[in-house]
Amino acid sequence: MYRFMALPGAVAFLLLVPESSVHQRTPPWPFDRGASALHSLRKEDGLGELPVSGSGPMDSVLVTELAEVLRVTAGLPGLSVAAMRDERVVYARGFGMRDLAAGVPVDSATQFNAASVSKVITATAALRLHARGVLDFDAPVRQLLPAFPDSTGGITPRRLAAHLSGLPHYGPGSSAPTERYDRASTALDVFATAPRVGVPGERYNYSTHGFTLLSAMMEVAASKSILELISTEVTGPLDMPSTGPDRRERPTSHRTKIYERVNGQLRHVPQHREYSYSWAGAGLQSTPADLVRLTRGYVNGLLPDSVVQIAFREQLTRDGAPVGVGFGWRVGTDWRGRRIAHHAGSNDGARDVVLMFRDERTSIAVMTNVQWVASIEETATVLAEALFHADHTPKTLAVAGDYTGTFAGAPANGTWSIAGDTGSISVPEPFRLLLDKDQVGVARLPVRAIRQGVYAMVTPWGLYPLRLQLRDRRVTGEVSVAARRWAIEPR
Repeated sequence: MYRFMALPGAVAFLLLVPESSVHQRTPPWPFDRGASALHSLRKEDGLGELPVSGSGPMDSVLVTELAEVLRVTAGLPGLSVAAMRDERVVYARGFGMRDLAAGVPVDSATQFNAASVSKVITATAALRLHARGVLDFDAPVRQLLPAFPDSTGGITPRRLAAHLSGLPHYGPGSSAPTERYDRASTALDVFATAPRVGVPGERYNYSTHGFTLLSAMMEVAASKSILELISTEVTGPLDMPSTGPDRRERPTSHRTKIYERVNGQLRHVPQHREYSYSWAGAGLQSTPADLVRLTRGYVNGLLPDSVVQIAFREQLTRDGAPVGVGFGWRVGTDWRGRRIAHHAGSNDGARDVVLMFRDERTSIAVMTNVQWVASIEETATVLAEALFHADHTPKTLAVAGDYTGTFAGAPANGTWSIAGDTGSISVPEPFRLLLDKDQVGVARLPVRAIRQGVYAMVTPWGLYPLRLQLRDRRVTGEVSVAARRWAIEPR
């Protein structure tokens, strides 16, 4: 038997509610520990959750629960999350293990490979050089590096930072370096003769090699190595003590071990590749707390407003097509339409993101120690939503039984059970087939209320915002999972 229930407050729609499930928590949320969790977190971590007086409430317990359930659901060995508001780190927390064999947990000081998030650290250093007139963003590469082959004269720092240079991303013609390079300008032979994918400005083509070339131009312009520039221009001024080169031969004491998933099992990768030829684009290490500190430079005056505008102004191809990238930073909007700037990365044993909400003075970073197929940018926005925008009023939504619908256009059927704050939804067949390819199996997806009508759905691919509402007197759900629309309604 079903009855209709009106939600309190401003939500005007009605929800289909099975009478037997009202106010039940079935299935129970697996990490519902309550406010006492805050005290233990401060003891465990160097930062823990740091409250910000006068800036409104934060739901540290909710984001902690979501992160841990995500780690378990996605089968991650370790996970770390940090957030900033009003130039202060207000949350930093580790989950799982940085060394599975030794049982060493991830904490807020654990360092991860930053992968391509290294690019926005390098971009920040370049923006500081540009602000002082040291680096001309429109200077052709041959002006600073005459030996580098560029017959067009069109490769410039600005195009390199937006992946408009025509350089490839690894692939044919790129050697696999095994030697260590002290400067980017001595590593250009790794890709200098690699076939180009187009003329500069013609089309977007993501390229880590492009950031090695950008960093070499920075070295010549400033007469310092790229690692010196990152230190003096970024990590020093922004208090990022855990950020620096990821040296294979000299791991730091807080460096996580890295893992890969083989036949559904986690396996330690004893060595990762030599990164010195690509410090600027893929070879740094950091912590989520340091990565959110990086975003301070865009709001605290370290970069002039005119230079911040360059960082976030979306670049265009020669034909006027937008490419979604400013100077290093990807720019756009999130699922709520808020302006964001972000960058994610993936390397052997790493999946990372740093993301800032440009109009809210908030930012969030997420790092893992396994190469993970994930919508990590959307995961970050959902975690930030849970931390900064949760509604703490009682949730009266309850629905249970069979559902029907579509997933990526294919029929999708199963069962769902949501009561108040918590619940779960079974994985429909078309989604399960995709997950099986990624060697991560799960039968049900936990869901957790963020506010009335908006839930976080926890999947092996990350967190997604599930919207629930009444349509034609039936409860319906809609969520986009890795750009695949999933529509749900009672059978």
